[in-house]
Amino acid sequence: MWNNWCSRPAGALLAASLAGCASPEREEEVARVGASSLTRLELEAQVPGEAGLEQRRRFVGDWVRRQLLYQEALERQVHERPRIQRLVEQSREDVIVAAYLDSEFESRSIEIDPGEVRSYYDRNPGEFTRQEDEIRAQHIQVDSRRAAESLRQELLRDGGFDGRVAEVSLDEATAASSGDLGYFTARERPELWEACVDLRPGEVSDVVATGRGWHIVRLRDRQKAGSLRSLDEAGVRQNIEEALVREGYRGRIQALVDSLREEHSWEIDETMLRDR
Repeated sequence: MWNNWCSRPAGALLAASLAGCASPEREEEVARVGASSLTRLELEAQVPGEAGLEQRRRFVGDWVRRQLLYQEALERQVHERPRIQRLVEQSREDVIVAAYLDSEFESRSIEIDPGEVRSYYDRNPGEFTRQEDEIRAQHIQVDSRRAAESLRQELLRDGGFDGRVAEVSLDEATAASSGDLGYFTARERPELWEACVDLRPGEVSDVVATGRGWHIVRLRDRQKAGSLRSLDEAGVRQNIEEALVREGYRGRIQALVDSLREEHSWEIDETMLRDR
């Protein structure tokens, strides 16, 4: 049975399995390569049902490809090479250490005080200094030049940019935040940057075409290279909090290692580190 199925596309294999082709006496198998099998339960654990058929097909196809390569590598005894054995052992150690640290710290979250955020910001100005000129802008995205031209005339006549964003913009990622694109450079958004070159804050651009549609842009702010990002600027506070959490965990790990040094026998032979 499996010899015939191995030549069929992964999608057909998946569909047949989900239709109930597997034997009721054993755990349902979605795919098999040699002696290795992917069961339906394993598939569902990795790819939830709501993910859709195409994603499940891709997962099964990737599993088959990986198993074909892995089993061929075993047949050629790649795993017997000393270097590969060292890498496998190192990977095993890394996984076990990571699991141990998770078990030690999973119930002890790092609490960040607002004062720590401000202190980090003040101590590390280089991390928040702009390397290029930036502008901050809002936009409304529509699906045709005609709609964009009509919208621009309406905005020039009556204003109300923020309100119109929620009503008509097709950019779901920014529609709920008045079309705010945050700060960006000429390199990151060249078309929108060019549209704002001659604008003053608060002014509305001509119609702009990009690969995503047609846009009306309103300039909000300009900042020169070398200026300092505000602590309240999008992403700044979050990045600092993440850095402080990493620092906190590094400190906890170091304290744990120091305690283990007291509990276990260990030594380093410095003479073996010198050049011979």
